Formats: sequence, structure tokens, C-alpha cells
Amino acid sequence: MINGNTVNTPEMELKAKEMFQDIELLKQKNDPSAAKEIQKRVNKFLKEMKMPQGGLKSIDTDKPLVKVKKGILGAAALEKAEDQLKKLPQYRNKGILVYQSIHFYEDGSINLMLQHPINSKYIDAYEYRKGAWSAPKPVLATDIERRTFPLSEIHFADARKVIQIYNAKTDQIEGAKPTSNAYITIWDNRMRWAPRTINGTRERYDIQFNNNGTLKSFRQE
Repeated sequence: MINGNTVNTPEMELKAKEMFQDIELLKQKNDPSAAKEIQKRVNKFLKEMKMPQGGLKSIDTDKPLVKVKKGILGAAALEKAEDQLKKLPQYRNKGILVYQSIHFYEDGSINLMLQHPINSKYIDAYEYRKGAWSAPKPVLATDIERRTFPLSEIHFADARKVIQIYNAKTDQIEGAKPTSNAYITIWDNRMRWAPRTINGTRERYDIQFNNNGTLKSFRQE
């Protein structure tokens, strides 16, 4: 009996199972608005079972949805972004040279510049957002010959290695803050991963990475 009403236990178990399945699907959307939909689904169950709405406090509808920021893309998504870039129609059957830098941001976007596929004196900027690369935008550029590096020798998924290693080191240093961004700089036709320094409240460290994102060196300055 709940509030004077007789509850069919097998029916409650079935409907509860259906409700939790619906809630799990809503959580997987990773959408802040899903919290309201979850609460509606809970209230619907409570109404069907003639229970007071606001019950089932053990269901945490907010916690999984607080994280609005998706963070840097996963390894598979980074590989997909790289593959899509290589398949841009204007670069079909052509080598691609990255100019100056590549930035991997915590919102999942990627910014980079490429040497023009026809005129090597030109540079175009591209942005990757929501699973697609933007149209090229012309930019002013200098020292193009010294500041390019083959895309074929860069693996976007290595950005996750850099962040993981960097953050593991910050855990060992008092006052150091972790990062959620990674980027590549190019000079003299060589690439370097960054960030390259870790600042604590008492110490400062230099950290260097190999091209494949593994740790090259770590020392106190």
C-alpha cells in the first residue's frame, strides 16, 4: 500500500525497469536539457504508480549532466578529424603541409593552417567543429618554407597522450594546474608539442614530448 493505494509489485518492477532504461538513454545524449526530460520521465512513473512526485531521491539526474564541456575529442574522433582533413577535395592526391601550429581545444574543436594546394605562397586557415572542417580562410603568412611540416607525420590522437602525461606530472607538483588543451608548434620544419612548462607554487618544470606524444624529458628548471 502507498498513500492508501494498492501497488501491483510485478507491474512496478516492469515499469521501473522501463523507466531506468529511458533514463540511461537520456543520459547518453550528454545534453543539459536532458535533465528536465529525466525528471518528466520520473514523474510519469510516479504518477502511474500513484506515488508522490519528488520521490525516488536516489536517482541522480543532475550529476552526469553537469559536464557541459565535452573536453578534447577522444582518440577515435581525433583520428576521424585527421582522416577527413586528408580527404578534403582540394588536397586529393596531394601532399598536405601544416603551417605554424595546430591547436586542440577542450571544447573539441581543432584549429590549424595549411599550405594552399596550388599556390605554395598562400596559407589557409581551417577549423574543425561539430564533426566537420570549415571552408578555407586566407591568412597572411611569413617564413612559409621554414614553418611547414607534413601532415602525414602528425597523428591527432597523440594530443590525448600529451594531455594525459602533462596532467600526471601536475599531480606531483604542488600548486600546478592540469591542462585540457594541447597544441603543436612548427619551426625550422620541426614539430613540437606543448604545453612545455609546468608552473607550481614553489617549482617550475620543463617538459618535452616526442613527436608521437610520449614523454621525451622532464626536469626542474
